Amino acid sequence: MSGRAEPKEKMIFVVDDDPVFLNSSVDFFTREGFRTGSAVDGEEALKKIAQEKPNLIILDLLLPKLSGYEIIKKLQEDYFTKSIPIFVVTIKKLDAGTKQMFSMESNVKEFFNKPINLHVLIQRIHQFLHTIPKDEKILEEYRKRVDEEKK
Repeated sequence: MSGRAEPKEKMIFVVDDDPVFLNSSVDFFTREGFRTGSAVDGEEALKKIAQEKPNLIILDLLLPKLSGYEIIKKLQEDYFTKSIPIFVVTIKKLDAGTKQMFSMESNVKEFFNKPINLHVLIQRIHQFLHTIPKDEKILEEYRKRVDEEKK
């Protein structure tokens, strides 16, 4: 487990105007141990991201006020936000050309289509952020207790 961070050391910021996805994903990431933030539109997202400096952004493309693509571009203009990795999560089916266009953006790292299994998403987040999954941590703590009881 060395070299990996505790989830509480990382913040995931979710931008989505779908309250069901937004609330369920924020709750899920919080239970996994991450610090979380959220926004329901593009303008709110840019303000909060600039203040909170998350480690990863989960971004919907179809948003009120500013689109996901506009957010990506505006984040790239700011020295402090341009390197924050973004996972695009959208209901919109992206054709190969659109995916290629997004993948050329330096801060876009992954694409997920809704509906998405949050367990799949959290596994990828742990891999990307080099954090310790909750299940693995529980197992490690159990192994330590068993080893101590054997002594």
